[in-house]
Amino acid sequence: MVEPRKEFGQDYKYCMIIAIHKDDAADAYYFYLADDQQTLKEQMQAVFHSLKFN
Repeated sequence: MVEPRKEFGQDYKYCMIIAIHKDDAADAYYFYLADDQQTLKEQMQAVFHSLKFN
């Protein structure tokens, strides 16, 4: 969890960064932005497993 700078997160207070990696394929990153930590935790659960490598 990081505090985003104005250039990236605009007016958001929190940013959680999730990275996934697959050898010989790619790296992918999620950036979850929210104004409070509870909302961040609640909202990220629904989409957490949506990015997958084949």
